[in-house]
Order: sequence, then C-alpha cells, then structure tokens
Amino acid sequence: ALVRRAADGLAEARRPAARAAALVLSSLAALVQELPWYVAGSARPEALGEVRAMLREARRLGLDREAVALKVLPLEAACAAMGGGSSAEVCAQTRAWEQESSACLGDDDEGTMSARRLQEALKAAMPGGSSSASGASVGPAKPLQQALRGVLACAGVGWR
Repeated sequence: ALVRRAADGLAEARRPAARAAALVLSSLAALVQELPWYVAGSARPEALGEVRAMLREARRLGLDREAVALKVLPLEAACAAMGGGSSAEVCAQTRAWEQESSACLGDDDEGTMSARRLQEALKAAMPGGSSSASGASVGPAKPLQQALRGVLACAGVGWR
C-alpha cells in the first residue's frame, strides 16, 4: 500500500520540492519492499537500479544539503549495500554519508550514528572483518540486516 501511495504522490507532484520528496519516499518504499529479497540472498538489480535513478532525479531537482544528508545519502548507502557492490565501494558510500551527516546535522544526530552503525556492520560482514577488503562483495549477515533496517528507519518519512 505504501509503494502505491508513494507512486500516486509522485504522479501528482508538480513542484520540484514536492516531486523530490515524492521520489525520496518512493525510493524508501522500494528499498523496504526489496529488503526481503536481499535477506533471501539477492536483491533484484532492476529494482535497485530504479531506486538509484529516482534518487539521482531527487538530487537534480535541487534538494538542499541537509535534505540530501538526511534522506538521500542513507538510501544511497542502503542501495549500495543491498546491491552486492564491492566492500570498498559500499564503505566509501557509507563514509561519505557519515561525513556529510556529521557536517550538516552534527555528530550526535541519528543519521550520523546510523551511518556509523552501518559502517561497523559492513566491516564485520566483510571477509576478514576489515574495510580493506579489495573487491569482495557484502552479504546479508544478521548484523548487516539490522543495520540496514536502522538506515531505512532513520531515513523515514518526515523532515526535521
């Protein structure tokens, strides 16, 4: 139902800010819907590609820096982790989110802390438990699943 409502909102949105918000909401709903696929072993590449495209469009519509740190970067990090990208790529994406969130919202912000938790879970899920793993892909270990749920919750509906 949430995915359908988000799609309806996206179809009706005319103003750039409203359209960007609807794109972010649609991206969040799609990632929540994709999480069981990821937990089962593999998120669907076409679904994650659609999420990436929606987030690029939301950025293009001119979201401010804080909105990107609060909403877009967490979803991009979750999408990268669920997409089975290389550990180095996913860690870089998550570090960028943490740094931007810290700069915009502070070190004690839930988004900043969620980015740190995701980084820790990513490191633990990597072969050898280190962020220096070259091209190994990230799998759906239980702590990583929990961290991703936290990311999707912290990027939830509403603006601060």
